[in-house]
This record gives sequence, structure tokens and C-alpha cells, in this order.
Amino acid sequence: MPLAQVATAVRAAEPKAKSATAGSGVTAPTVIHVFSKPMHQMSHAETAKLLAECGYGGIDYTVRVPQGHVLPEKVQEDLPRAIDAAHAAGLKVEMITTEITSVREPHAEITLRTARNSA
Repeated sequence: MPLAQVATAVRAAEPKAKSATAGSGVTAPTVIHVFSKPMHQMSHAETAKLLAECGYGGIDYTVRVPQGHVLPEKVQEDLPRAIDAAHAAGLKVEMITTEITSVREPHAEITLRTARNSA
């Protein structure tokens, strides 16, 4: 299903789709984050603009070598820039996708620290 059709369906369902905010009893709208891999050749700003125009609420950036929006060796510089581009388009970044399977992997610690500090 094309992104625009999914966005239309999400907008149509939004008044019904509410999720509870952790333990507070307050409800908040559901935010759908789009996996950025299919758009890895686009800039951070272009990706954010496209997803915002389609009606999505967030981006799940890929932080990895194959088809990554952010390369692990450049995570300290590029992840904050990617998040800034998302925020400038009115989107959230509440998750990232990495190749990390062990804390001993190169770039694992710096990726996690940068993600934490960029939140």
C-alpha cells in the first residue's frame, strides 16, 4: 500500500485510535513512526518533509551501514541533525533501528549514548 494511502487511513482512524499514557489515565493520539530504510537515499530534511506531508507523526531512522540514514561512524554528528530535521517538520523520533547485537560491537556505545542525549 502506498504511503499516501496508509496516511489517509491513519488520519481516518485517528479519533478512534487512542493509547493510554503510562499509568496516568490520560489518553494521547497514536503516533505512527515510518521506517526510513526505503528512503535512505533522501536527505534527512526531504524524508521528514515527505512523511509529514503524508500525515505521519514520526520517523524510525536507520542507524546502520546497509541502507542507513545515519552511518554508525558518523552517528555523533548525523543523528542529532536527522532528529532536528524531523522536529523541524513537526515529527517525533522515538525510536531508531540499528545493527547492534552486542555491546562489544564498534559504535554500539556511542550510538546508544548519542540516541539518549538526542532524545
